Amino acid sequence: MKYLFSFLLILSFLLSSCAQERGEHEALFRQVEAVVAERPDSALALLRTVGMPWNLPEDERARYNELYGLAWWNSAVKNYSNHDSLFNNFSGLNQLDSIFGPAQSGQGSESLSRLEGLRPGWSWSEEKSMVEEPKWTTPLLIVSGLINLLMFLLVGWLIYERKKRKREECPPRENPNPENTLQERLEEDVETSREKVCQHENHEARTAFANSPLYDRFQKKIAWEPSPDDWAELFHSVDSGYPQFASTLDRDLPGLTIQERRLCYLIKINVKPSRVAQLLNMADNNVSMWRKRLFTKATGQAGGSKDFDSYILNI
Repeated sequence: MKYLFSFLLILSFLLSSCAQERGEHEALFRQVEAVVAERPDSALALLRTVGMPWNLPEDERARYNELYGLAWWNSAVKNYSNHDSLFNNFSGLNQLDSIFGPAQSGQGSESLSRLEGLRPGWSWSEEKSMVEEPKWTTPLLIVSGLINLLMFLLVGWLIYERKKRKREECPPRENPNPENTLQERLEEDVETSREKVCQHENHEARTAFANSPLYDRFQKKIAWEPSPDDWAELFHSVDSGYPQFASTLDRDLPGLTIQERRLCYLIKINVKPSRVAQLLNMADNNVSMWRKRLFTKATGQAGGSKDFDSYILNI
């Protein structure tokens, strides 16, 4: 679309230029008509401002020839002393051919005789045969056309190279197989749904354990000693609510003793340190020392007991 618009714009510009040039010639011809009788030399000077008159349209060229011949004749008759310069005028001989050329067939012989009488020994037919219209017009047009063609090809090549570089810098994305794309999308949807279901189940497991009597017994300071089944149920409930908890402990804290693992699970359900010491039959200071030591073992950094609690809660 943009190329068509550019073509139309250039075409309209050329047409307007031609119309403007035609209007300028019309104004020039009217100006020549106004002065050709009284000031033929001025009329000739005005007509000589027209470049390459032989390329004018047929009607304008006919009018140009008529005015030029009339101005040349009036100037020759008026300026007897300067008629040599007029006879040697290249353009004058060309333009007079359109008026006095028919004299060979008997037309205009009287005017031609008067003109030849201005210069003894001068013959219009002989002088005209020595003058030829320039032959370089057609080659010039051919050369101009070739230059324009080369410029057009050069611009097209530059545009092609620019687009080629852009394609190389930003290669087009390959169109994936629609079937594979659909399958991958379905797999992603299934995985997302599975994760949502797992999260929902984990949340329900945590909620159910937090509302269970066993949870209350672990939290409250009462005279109660958990049985092996109570500890097993605690491990199972925490693993159901936090599926990655056990595997993370095995990775970061390999070789945990049963007491150390119980400590980790109690901290995971937010049992207070004093209650942890009571459930594990340990002193409070020992519980704090275990937490510090396990934090250093898990992270490789020095830290306090509360740092270990944060580590456990974030798993």
